[in-house]
Amino acid sequence: CEYHGVSSRDVDIMMGTFTKSFGAVGGYIAADTDVVDRIRWTAAGSVHGSPMSPVCIRQVLWVIDQLTGRDGSTAGQQRMTALRENAIYIRQGLSRMGLRLFGDYDSPVIPIMLYHPAKIAAFSRECLKRQLAVVVVGFPATPLILSRARLCVSAAHTREDLDMALEIIDEVAELLLLRYAAPVSPSPNVSQTENLENLRTSELLVDSETVESTKSHRRRASCLGEEHRICNGVCYVRRRNSKVSISEITGA
Repeated sequence: CEYHGVSSRDVDIMMGTFTKSFGAVGGYIAADTDVVDRIRWTAAGSVHGSPMSPVCIRQVLWVIDQLTGRDGSTAGQQRMTALRENAIYIRQGLSRMGLRLFGDYDSPVIPIMLYHPAKIAAFSRECLKRQLAVVVVGFPATPLILSRARLCVSAAHTREDLDMALEIIDEVAELLLLRYAAPVSPSPNVSQTENLENLRTSELLVDSETVESTKSHRRRASCLGEEHRICNGVCYVRRRNSKVSISEITGA
């Protein structure tokens, strides 16, 4: 809500997890009393699951105190700033490689599109050989030909950590032929804000080949007809000039 400038009073139900940013377990649902009571009495996790332990609850409260500054320090704000800077830094590095990325341009969770199902295990194993652990996601968590790797950036990562990760991913991307997008490099003649906006715009604009690829494979199991060609298991329509938004792919 804060990120998009929306008042929490305008949101009927808010939910989230305590397992990542908070370093604990469980999650939360925030709503009016009637909704919360209904969930408590009917949700399987509430009826049959165990409540959070006091230790985890204390951990969550400690993190909230840091994020809000109620502990009297600026540690929480410093971590949030470092997290955003790290997320933007590594996304810019990945964009310069020509990798296809999804997600918000300053999000610490960065999906790298692999597309071909056979590249899921290959990407993970090749990165692990080089001492980099990555999370890979495929069917049924994603559509069959929208497999991806997912990087999760932390405020604790140093620039040396991020540079090492970028170097390894660049090497593996070359090995597995993952450069599906045109490289995006920051311009030295514009401000950082303009560079970030250019990066965001370039990622929101996806060529119609990818759109037609997704639609085609949803309609049929194989690629047929002279208007299509097979490339790394993904079916592309040869239309090069038009641009469309990501919402046309996702249906958002």
